[in-house]
Amino acid sequence: MIGLVAATWALAAGGAGNGTTPPALRGGDAAAARSVSDAARRTLSLTAHVDFTLQGAQAFGAARAPVFGQGSFDLRAGHGKEIIDLPEAKHQEHGNEHAIILPDRVFLQPKGTRLPRGKRWVSAAIAGSESVRTNFPGFVSEVEGVNPILALSELAWGTRSARPMGEELIGHAVTERYRLSVDLARVLSALTGPSANALGQAIQDALTGSRATILDVWVDRTGRVIEFRTGTQGSGDGEALVRLSSFGANVSVSDPPSSRVIDISALTPSGERENNGGGDSDGG
Repeated sequence: MIGLVAATWALAAGGAGNGTTPPALRGGDAAAARSVSDAARRTLSLTAHVDFTLQGAQAFGAARAPVFGQGSFDLRAGHGKEIIDLPEAKHQEHGNEHAIILPDRVFLQPKGTRLPRGKRWVSAAIAGSESVRTNFPGFVSEVEGVNPILALSELAWGTRSARPMGEELIGHAVTERYRLSVDLARVLSALTGPSANALGQAIQDALTGSRATILDVWVDRTGRVIEFRTGTQGSGDGEALVRLSSFGANVSVSDPPSSRVIDISALTPSGERENNGGGDSDGG
């Protein structure tokens, strides 16, 4: 229904599913795991610009076209905004989708979705809403999948084993590359911060799945995560490469005008009936 929601980076699948603990990475060591965890925790205390590329996914239809995005996040406050460049479909450019992600709510400006006259944004609770979970299964985990705070939290609290892969130059920064595995159950028990409830729900959804992800992470010499790559074998999620830059930059995030917003519950059959009957479902 909403293209952006399908653009999950597979970040929520940071470990083996079905509640099991993933096997330790062969050749990994505890010192390397601590280095990655410390770097992720430091990064979560900063603001940053985010660029990502999603390759080989079928998130927007049958064509495995690359998807590009960029945004800015206050990682410590749990909020950010993104623009996602949608791939062409049937030789037609769909344009860009916008997202504003807050600790407990998301605003989406979807392309290709018919909204009531005057409405330009869809709003949805991503923490503590049984209605959203019931009517839109997987919505929260998919929204959080385009939130870098989720992957960084997994690295900070769930890195189980890591193997140094040598130094690499990322832009002008000398980095150490690590390959690692993540224990989602450990992350779930350690989550803190304003986004903990929404992140926890996304991780719980991942624990009921059956996917396993290996993360590649690049840490610079100041101890910050500046790039990570995720990939899920045997699925249509493809591979995502995410780069963080401009640490410490000013990040300003605000809600759209309430008159332009409709709550996602109004897009369900019962919500549409309420609107037709004169009910107010625009969230504003």
